[in-house]
Amino acid sequence: MLGPIIPSKLIAKTASAVAVTIPKFIAESQWEWLGADSGTLNVETPEVNLGVAVTGGQMILRKKGSTEKETVYFGGAGASLGLSAIPSPVNFSFSGQEMAATGTIYRLPASGGSLDIDEIKGPFIMGEVSGDFNVGGSACIMLCGGNRFLATMPNMTAAFALSCKAAMVIAGATGTIVPGGISGSAYVGELL
Repeated sequence: MLGPIIPSKLIAKTASAVAVTIPKFIAESQWEWLGADSGTLNVETPEVNLGVAVTGGQMILRKKGSTEKETVYFGGAGASLGLSAIPSPVNFSFSGQEMAATGTIYRLPASGGSLDIDEIKGPFIMGEVSGDFNVGGSACIMLCGGNRFLATMPNMTAAFALSCKAAMVIAGATGTIVPGGISGSAYVGELL
Protein backbone atom coordinates (compact mmCIF):
# COMPACT_ATOMS: atom_id res chain seq x y z
CA MET A 1 0.00 0.00 0.00
CA LEU A 2 1.33 3.38 -0.95
CA GLY A 3 -0.51 5.26 1.78
CA PRO A 4 -3.01 8.05 1.20
CA ILE A 5 -3.09 9.58 -2.26
CA ILE A 6 -2.66 13.36 -2.20
CA PRO A 7 -5.97 15.04 -3.17
CA SER A 8 -5.89 16.78 -6.54
CA LYS A 9 -7.19 20.03 -4.99
CA LEU A 10 -4.09 20.14 -2.77
CA ILE A 11 -1.84 19.65 -5.81
CA ALA A 12 -3.68 22.42 -7.71
CA LYS A 13 -3.44 24.82 -4.73
CA THR A 14 0.25 24.05 -4.26
CA ALA A 15 0.94 24.52 -7.98
CA SER A 16 -0.85 27.89 -8.03
CA ALA A 17 0.92 29.00 -4.83
CA VAL A 18 4.33 28.43 -6.41
CA ALA A 19 3.35 29.75 -9.84
CA VAL A 20 5.96 31.80 -11.62
CA THR A 21 5.39 34.76 -13.89
CA ILE A 22 5.31 33.53 -17.48
CA PRO A 23 6.79 35.95 -20.05
CA LYS A 24 4.25 37.37 -22.51
CA PHE A 25 5.86 35.66 -25.51
CA ILE A 26 4.99 32.29 -23.94
CA ALA A 27 1.27 31.49 -24.07
CA GLU A 28 -0.84 28.67 -22.74
CA SER A 29 -1.55 26.41 -25.70
CA GLN A 30 -4.83 24.97 -26.92
CA TRP A 31 -3.77 21.59 -25.50
CA GLU A 32 -4.85 20.18 -22.14
CA TRP A 33 -2.68 17.78 -20.16
CA LEU A 34 -5.06 15.12 -18.78
CA GLY A 35 -2.74 12.67 -17.03
CA ALA A 36 0.16 10.28 -17.34
CA ASP A 37 1.48 6.84 -16.48
CA SER A 38 5.23 6.84 -16.00
CA GLY A 39 8.15 5.16 -14.32
CA THR A 40 11.74 6.09 -13.55
CA LEU A 41 14.63 3.77 -12.74
CA ASN A 42 17.68 5.24 -10.95
CA VAL A 43 21.02 3.45 -10.61
CA GLU A 44 23.23 5.46 -8.30
CA THR A 45 25.71 5.59 -5.48
CA PRO A 46 24.04 4.92 -2.10
CA GLU A 47 23.30 7.78 0.35
CA VAL A 48 24.57 10.68 -1.78
CA ASN A 49 22.79 9.61 -4.93
CA LEU A 50 24.85 10.44 -7.99
CA GLY A 51 23.84 8.29 -10.90
CA VAL A 52 22.00 7.64 -14.12
CA ALA A 53 18.26 7.54 -14.62
CA VAL A 54 15.90 6.35 -17.33
CA THR A 55 12.28 7.43 -17.56
CA GLY A 56 9.35 6.56 -19.76
CA GLY A 57 5.61 6.34 -20.06
CA GLN A 58 2.63 7.89 -21.71
CA MET A 59 0.78 11.19 -21.44
CA ILE A 60 -2.83 11.84 -22.36
CA LEU A 61 -3.48 15.17 -24.10
CA ARG A 62 -6.62 16.74 -25.56
CA LYS A 63 -7.13 19.80 -27.69
CA LYS A 64 -9.41 22.25 -25.85
CA GLY A 65 -12.98 21.97 -27.09
CA SER A 66 -12.44 18.45 -28.49
CA THR A 67 -13.48 15.09 -27.07
CA GLU A 68 -10.69 13.24 -28.91
CA LYS A 69 -7.70 12.32 -26.74
CA GLU A 70 -4.12 11.95 -27.98
CA THR A 71 -1.71 9.50 -26.33
CA VAL A 72 1.92 10.60 -26.51
CA TYR A 73 4.63 8.13 -25.49
CA PHE A 74 7.99 9.26 -24.11
CA GLY A 75 11.34 7.86 -23.08
CA GLY A 76 14.54 9.47 -21.92
CA ALA A 77 17.84 9.02 -20.10
CA GLY A 78 19.88 11.34 -17.96
CA ALA A 79 21.67 12.04 -14.71
CA SER A 80 20.38 12.40 -11.15
CA LEU A 81 21.70 13.81 -7.90
CA GLY A 82 20.07 13.54 -4.49
CA LEU A 83 20.10 12.31 -0.93
CA SER A 84 18.39 9.28 0.60
CA ALA A 85 17.68 8.12 4.13
CA ILE A 86 17.88 4.45 3.11
CA PRO A 87 21.07 3.63 1.15
CA SER A 88 20.25 1.75 -2.06
CA PRO A 89 22.07 1.54 -5.40
CA VAL A 90 18.76 1.13 -7.29
CA ASN A 91 15.34 2.74 -6.96
CA PHE A 92 12.15 2.85 -8.98
CA SER A 93 9.49 5.55 -8.79
CA PHE A 94 6.19 5.74 -10.62
CA SER A 95 3.01 7.72 -11.15
CA GLY A 96 -0.33 6.83 -12.66
CA GLN A 97 -3.42 8.54 -13.97
CA GLU A 98 -5.26 7.64 -10.74
CA MET A 99 -2.72 9.67 -8.72
CA ALA A 100 -3.23 13.41 -8.21
CA ALA A 101 -1.41 15.52 -10.80
CA THR A 102 -1.74 18.70 -12.80
CA GLY A 103 -0.08 19.94 -15.95
CA THR A 104 -0.10 22.85 -18.38
CA ILE A 105 1.18 22.93 -21.95
CA TYR A 106 2.63 26.21 -23.19
CA ARG A 107 3.23 27.32 -26.76
CA LEU A 108 6.73 28.73 -27.24
CA PRO A 109 7.77 31.35 -29.83
CA ALA A 110 9.34 28.74 -32.16
CA SER A 111 5.89 27.22 -32.74
CA GLY A 112 4.61 30.20 -34.72
CA GLY A 113 0.92 30.88 -34.19
CA SER A 114 -0.51 27.50 -33.29
CA LEU A 115 0.69 24.20 -31.86
CA ASP A 116 -0.10 20.90 -33.58
CA ILE A 117 0.42 17.51 -31.92
CA ASP A 118 3.34 16.83 -34.29
CA GLU A 119 5.06 19.99 -32.99
CA ILE A 120 4.84 18.64 -29.43
CA LYS A 121 6.41 15.33 -30.45
CA GLY A 122 10.11 14.85 -31.12
CA PRO A 123 13.22 15.42 -29.00
CA PHE A 124 12.87 16.84 -25.49
CA ILE A 125 14.93 17.98 -22.52
CA MET A 126 13.47 17.78 -19.04
CA GLY A 127 14.41 18.90 -15.56
CA GLU A 128 12.71 17.29 -12.56
CA VAL A 129 12.81 17.62 -8.78
CA SER A 130 11.25 14.98 -6.54
CA GLY A 131 10.93 13.96 -2.94
CA ASP A 132 9.29 11.04 -1.23
CA PHE A 133 8.70 9.43 2.10
CA ASN A 134 6.57 6.48 0.91
CA VAL A 135 4.18 8.67 -1.10
CA GLY A 136 5.91 11.63 -2.62
CA GLY A 137 5.72 14.20 -5.33
CA SER A 138 7.61 15.54 -8.28
CA ALA A 139 7.58 18.59 -10.51
CA CYS A 140 9.13 18.92 -13.93
CA ILE A 141 9.43 21.12 -16.94
CA MET A 142 9.77 19.47 -20.34
CA LEU A 143 10.86 21.48 -23.37
CA CYS A 144 9.78 19.57 -26.45
CA GLY A 145 9.45 19.67 -30.20
CA GLY A 146 12.91 21.13 -30.73
CA ASN A 147 15.37 20.86 -33.60
CA ARG A 148 16.54 17.26 -33.94
CA PHE A 149 20.03 18.25 -35.16
CA LEU A 150 20.61 20.52 -32.14
CA ALA A 151 19.40 17.75 -29.81
CA THR A 152 22.27 15.53 -30.95
CA MET A 153 25.00 18.16 -30.57
CA PRO A 154 27.00 18.38 -27.34
CA ASN A 155 26.98 21.77 -25.60
CA MET A 156 23.95 22.96 -27.62
CA THR A 157 21.33 22.78 -24.83
CA ALA A 158 20.52 26.51 -24.94
CA ALA A 159 20.16 26.50 -28.74
CA PHE A 160 17.98 23.37 -28.54
CA ALA A 161 15.79 24.99 -25.85
CA LEU A 162 15.26 28.04 -28.07
CA SER A 163 14.18 25.77 -30.94
CA CYS A 164 11.51 24.00 -28.84
CA LYS A 165 7.89 24.62 -29.78
CA ALA A 166 6.24 23.60 -26.49
CA ALA A 167 6.86 23.45 -22.76
CA MET A 168 5.01 21.18 -20.36
CA VAL A 169 4.96 22.05 -16.66
CA ILE A 170 3.77 19.06 -14.62
CA ALA A 171 3.49 18.34 -10.89
CA GLY A 172 1.97 15.37 -9.13
CA ALA A 173 2.02 12.57 -6.62
CA THR A 174 4.46 9.67 -6.99
CA GLY A 175 5.21 6.36 -5.35
CA THR A 176 8.60 4.78 -4.89
CA ILE A 177 10.11 1.44 -3.95
CA VAL A 178 12.83 2.78 -1.59
CA PRO A 179 11.32 5.76 0.30
CA GLY A 180 13.02 8.65 2.04
CA GLY A 181 14.80 10.63 -0.64
CA ILE A 182 15.04 13.89 -2.52
CA SER A 183 16.59 14.33 -5.94
CA GLY A 184 17.01 16.41 -9.04
CA SER A 185 17.32 14.91 -12.50
CA ALA A 186 17.95 16.09 -16.05
CA TYR A 187 16.89 14.03 -19.07
CA VAL A 188 17.08 14.04 -22.85
CA GLY A 189 14.67 11.90 -24.80
CA GLU A 190 11.93 11.54 -27.39
CA LEU A 191 8.17 12.07 -27.46
CA LEU A 192 6.43 9.75 -29.93
